[in-house]
Amino acid sequence: MKKAYSWYVMVMLGVILALGLVLTGCPPTNETPEKAQDQVINIAAIAGVTAPAMGAAPVTAITATAQYTGTVAWTVTEGGAALSGSFAASTAYTATITLTAKDGYTLTGVAANFFTVAGATVGVTNAAGTGVITAKFPATGASDNRVTLTAGEAVVALAADTTAQVTFTGASGVTGLTTADFTVDGGTFTSADVSGDTATVAVSFDANTTTTAKTITVAVNASSAKSKGRASVAITQSAAVSYTAVANGTDGTTTSTSIALIFSAAVTGLTAGDITVADGTGAAAKGLLFGSGTAWSIALASVTTQGDVSVSIAKSGIESATKTVAVYKAANAGDKTAYSGGAGEPTFNMVYVPGGVTFPKGTSDSGTAPVTGAYEIGETQVTYELWYAVRVWAESNGYAFSSPGREGSNGTTGAAPTTTTAKQEPVTYVSWFDTVVWLNALTEWVNAKTGSSLTAVYYYDSLYAGVAKNSTPTSNFVKEGGGSTYASAYAKPGTTGFRLPGSDEWELAARWRGNDSVNTVGGYTNPYFTKGDSASGATANYNDATATGNVAVYNAIKTAAVKSKAANALGLYDMSGNVWEWSFAWYPGYTGSYRIVRGGSLVNNAVNLQVGVVNCDNPDVRYDYFGFRPARTAN
Repeated sequence: MKKAYSWYVMVMLGVILALGLVLTGCPPTNETPEKAQDQVINIAAIAGVTAPAMGAAPVTAITATAQYTGTVAWTVTEGGAALSGSFAASTAYTATITLTAKDGYTLTGVAANFFTVAGATVGVTNAAGTGVITAKFPATGASDNRVTLTAGEAVVALAADTTAQVTFTGASGVTGLTTADFTVDGGTFTSADVSGDTATVAVSFDANTTTTAKTITVAVNASSAKSKGRASVAITQSAAVSYTAVANGTDGTTTSTSIALIFSAAVTGLTAGDITVADGTGAAAKGLLFGSGTAWSIALASVTTQGDVSVSIAKSGIESATKTVAVYKAANAGDKTAYSGGAGEPTFNMVYVPGGVTFPKGTSDSGTAPVTGAYEIGETQVTYELWYAVRVWAESNGYAFSSPGREGSNGTTGAAPTTTTAKQEPVTYVSWFDTVVWLNALTEWVNAKTGSSLTAVYYYDSLYAGVAKNSTPTSNFVKEGGGSTYASAYAKPGTTGFRLPGSDEWELAARWRGNDSVNTVGGYTNPYFTKGDSASGATANYNDATATGNVAVYNAIKTAAVKSKAANALGLYDMSGNVWEWSFAWYPGYTGSYRIVRGGSLVNNAVNLQVGVVNCDNPDVRYDYFGFRPARTAN
């Protein structure tokens, strides 16, 4: 029995092993399991294709379903031209719809003419087993409430009330159309008269003030319920009439009395009220208006300051651009011109003195001298405040001074200005060389601070090769006549900057009395001239202490602030007294280096204050009673 059992076990193990070998050792097959069969598309209604309507944009895709997607192409009638843009009026369109089956679905097996498209009442067809569908639609309507546009006029004439009548029409009516349905580029609506199928809209816009034509676009809003898209028209507004403006008169000689206005086309209805003349660097007041057609003229009632004024015209049809016009004023004796270094810097005045004048000379009035050219001379002696501001600036811009100057007679040499009163005392302790170099610096300072273009006057040499910028004479200035003293600086002709006055220029300005005949030299009228034995502006000769003391600082212990005494007839202060004033002139009869000083000073008796007195000194000396005042050749 054991043997029989063992044999049985062994047989069964063999069977199991054989089965295991079969289960684990069989090679895999290359066969794919059979796929489930695709379902034939059964959704017939194509959604998302909107029937064509005039002015509407065509759709390019259907509304996708669970079974397919699709694109749409449009032609004008079946087989016609492809559609470009929006649908037109009264036109039939055909949509070609191409379907694409989604996964699990197929077009194979779809019956012919299976699909439907809403609105395609003319016919919808498709071949059996395909997703290419032809859908024919009826012609679009003639209006569909789309507003079309015509313009009442193409060019708008310039007038006080600038309007254009623009007409909008719609075949199926435009009832309820309002100005809110429109836009105007370059204007505004004033009214809309809607009646039946027509809306006439008054479009108001500003007059053209430029010299080129303007385009105003009037349009129906694309978003308007009355519109199937933006309908618009362009209105051309004619160019404004241009003009030029030029004043008469001549620079500094003849006062302007009118401004000529020359127009590019005839102008009517222009009044003086339409014209504005505004002050600029110049100042003028307008008067009456004259003229017609293209030539007009606005009178100037006055010109108070020579310079530029602005002219503008506020009238429909005329350009609005402002014109800059130079007006002129004849200079009068005593006219003042202000100069400065800009905001926060000192300001000083220069007074106009006419040229072409012969005047008496000397303390006895026995001589005469002519001054041919007009010039300006300082209203006051140069104050320490002005001297210091210019000197400090100049030393940072290539200038050097042998003396930094002193505040009046008692100040500290080179120190900053002190109190308000003291800094208005004249600068002292400056040599003739210091003054000519400082006046060159003053010219550059005014240019740098205000943008003017004055030209420096003084040079080291007769060839004008080097502008005088260092007042140390032994280093820079030539020796006069081969002598041992460095004395010369050269004034370049035609320059416009600041300089010292000539001796005759100084005396003419000191004697000038205008139409006042008190204490004047006989034989001269308007201008009258103060007698040579008197202080400048005095009503009696130097022996009259009251008359002299009214106009001059003398026999004093210190200098006074400028303008502490009365001015002469030109408005010049301290022409006699306070400090002697350097002039550019050589002392007559001397072959050496002396330069003339005029006017007397605080340390002198009244006899030295006579306007006919001529004194002199070496140009490199410095005293606490020597100063100067600027001059400038008039334009």
